[in-house]
Amino acid sequence: MASTGARAAAAEVDIHADDESSVVGDLSVVTSSRRKLMNPVCNHIKMGMIGTTNVGKSTLFNAFSKQNNRKQETEDSLFCTIDSATSTVCVPDDKFEWLRSLWNPQQISRSMVSLVDTAGLVSGSYLENSGVGCASLESLKNVDVILHVIRAFDDPDVVHYSASIDPVRDLHTVNQEILLWDLDILERALVNVETIKYDKLGAEYLQFQYSTFIKAWQFIAGRIRPEPDGDKVRKPRPRYKRSRIPKVCTGSAVRFGKWERREREILTALNVSYPVENAHRITKATRIMSMPHLLFYCNL
Repeated sequence: MASTGARAAAAEVDIHADDESSVVGDLSVVTSSRRKLMNPVCNHIKMGMIGTTNVGKSTLFNAFSKQNNRKQETEDSLFCTIDSATSTVCVPDDKFEWLRSLWNPQQISRSMVSLVDTAGLVSGSYLENSGVGCASLESLKNVDVILHVIRAFDDPDVVHYSASIDPVRDLHTVNQEILLWDLDILERALVNVETIKYDKLGAEYLQFQYSTFIKAWQFIAGRIRPEPDGDKVRKPRPRYKRSRIPKVCTGSAVRFGKWERREREILTALNVSYPVENAHRITKATRIMSMPHLLFYCNL
């Protein structure tokens, strides 16, 4: 798929990486100690690919993983990738090899990069449950960088889901699906906190956590969140309602927001469980997907 002259056009987005951030202990946190919102310092970077279907994600994954012979199937049909796959390779570094031969240390630690391939997103993946893309976003919950692959090549042998090539439209489509996904995660988190507030009134931390989630929800949606349903006198327990999620987000990704340190800690540590469709009492955990670093790869 799209083996003709793919060129990388990567541009990292400003995400306010001036301050350090730590993980809050009393939340369900991401397990890795290096999983922070701002510029983790480590020798192993994990990247996750997103994009519409048939843009060349699996072809890029196969080129990346030649070192360890991992391969994803590539076909000229829509949604040929269903299950996510991960490949980890060493970063070639002549200076590292020279220093190793010079000092001959007992132990060495090479720089590693992991790449996660996921299913393609299409317009309506979240609201209409079409395609398999949104279900695969859970596999990106621990990545440091999101690699957004955009198709700009025109090949009649490689089907496009909308029958026309428009990189800007595809970019907005994927961004919209990610924002809707994040709203769903924040809505579930808000319902959880509203339930806790009903049982434990006056908790300062819960109030700040709640206000942070509200701020993030409204930043993404570009509108005020509707008030919870119910009689204030009886105070019924809140329930998650998908109807609260707008069909179109007019706001921005969380990475573009100006957050206080404590707010970043809460948003970074957020790890929400959600039910799996067509499964009985099974939940998976995920996090806000519009927070990690963002790179663009234009497939020409």
